[in-house]
Amino acid sequence: MMKDTKRNVLLVIALFSVFIVLTSRGAFAQSVVCTQNLDRAQAMFDIGDLPGIPTLLMPCIKGGGFSKEETIRALEIMTETYLYQDDLANADIWMIELLKADPEHKLDPSLDPQEIILHKEKFRYKPIFRVSGSIGLNRSSYRLITSYSLWSEDDQSVYTPGIQFNGFAQIEKEVYPGFDVGLGLGYVLKTFSAESEVIYGKAASDASDPLTVAQGLGNLATYSENYAVLEAPVFVKYTYYGDGERTFNPYVFAGMSFDYLVNAKQTSTRRANQSERDGVKASATLPDPNLVADERRKALTYYGFAGLGVKIRRKTHFFFVEARYNHGMMNIVNGDNRFPSEITADGNKQESIFNIGLVDNDFTLDGVTVVGGFQLSIYNPQKLKEKRLK
Repeated sequence: MMKDTKRNVLLVIALFSVFIVLTSRGAFAQSVVCTQNLDRAQAMFDIGDLPGIPTLLMPCIKGGGFSKEETIRALEIMTETYLYQDDLANADIWMIELLKADPEHKLDPSLDPQEIILHKEKFRYKPIFRVSGSIGLNRSSYRLITSYSLWSEDDQSVYTPGIQFNGFAQIEKEVYPGFDVGLGLGYVLKTFSAESEVIYGKAASDASDPLTVAQGLGNLATYSENYAVLEAPVFVKYTYYGDGERTFNPYVFAGMSFDYLVNAKQTSTRRANQSERDGVKASATLPDPNLVADERRKALTYYGFAGLGVKIRRKTHFFFVEARYNHGMMNIVNGDNRFPSEITADGNKQESIFNIGLVDNDFTLDGVTVVGGFQLSIYNPQKLKEKRLK
């Protein structure tokens, strides 16, 4: 029984191998014949023997007997053949097939007939739009607008920028050679931290609070804020493509981003310089307020940006790297809830703000964003309408 099974398996393998060999030989034979037909078609075109060319090339085009390069060459010969026969309807059909097979097909004025060069200009052969995806890092910096310090007229805090991640998807459309307009959607994380020494002057001691300081002493308060933001940038971009064959294509851009705050939290710690009761430094981490639930940050904001980058050509698509500066254009703090008078959404009372000795200033976030990604060109070749040709 086992011998019969083994024999059957070997038989199946042998038959499959024979099938592969015969198929490969058939495909190779077809490829050889199609290459010969393409050479014959070119020779016939050169001497003006046009009527027989479609019959010679059509089976290999439809049957996949050509390589990629041979297909492009065959489609160009088909288009030129119908142009010379004044069959513009078929010339249009094969020009579209040529542009589908080879978007932005390059023609050489010194080698290609003038007829096909002029005919190509009657078609839309550039991308209808480009889509891209990118990931990167952003550095967020606190910029004070108005100080609301509880203890002095000037904000004495030291702010440290933070670095976080971002991801974007964008779509662009060319409106003039080299100039694109675009919009996108991004998910961006932002963070910064701060340190502030709060001097109480002649504050009275409170033995019930180990962090209450003696007269003339103070607290060192530290906190960080973390944001998750949905961003919708709109922008204008100029790219220098040169002759269209450059590998590296520099560009500049500028625009605005409209943001929706998904989440924002603050982590706070207060450390007393000296305790009234035991003379030992003490510290405490306060509850983390949810700045969105407490409505202490505005849900909708916007900022302006400008930057530069370079596209690295990969056939008709691009890898790219870019950097931009982001400039906050509005206060992101909700002033109506600067001093909450009731228990907040996460259970913290008004006293939590005063325990740390800090209150929200009016501020915005600036920053630098660096990303890398890939841009895909989307084509849909069509013949242009007559009024667009004029």
